[in-house]
Amino acid sequence: MFHCPLDRTLVLKEYLTRAKFARETRSCSQLLLSYVKPYGPVSRDTISRWVKFVLQSSGIDVNIFKPHSTRSASTSKSKLSDVPLADILDKAGLKSKSTFARFYDKKIVEDTFANNILQ
Repeated sequence: MFHCPLDRTLVLKEYLTRAKFARETRSCSQLLLSYVKPYGPVSRDTISRWVKFVLQSSGIDVNIFKPHSTRSASTSKSKLSDVPLADILDKAGLKSKSTFARFYDKKIVEDTFANNILQ
């Protein structure tokens, strides 16, 4: 499983620092801002497109997993990759195995083309 070497706290702090000017000039408190002028708050449709792009770029079938299903996509893929269930529950903020099994443990369709290229 791929582990990002970046510290999420540092990344968020850097983003907030870089976006500070846009927040101050527009009196905006929304976390996610457009990366093109006028750098205003983005709509939920824009966020959905961004998430879909990341899912698709990660090799996840966006015909099965929609942006609102990122938690089930990531936890299901983690299980398929033999990540210990206790780690999955902890990182996803889930309290019980039964909750995971009922709502988040989805069938993952392996993309053999992408996997063969990456090997």
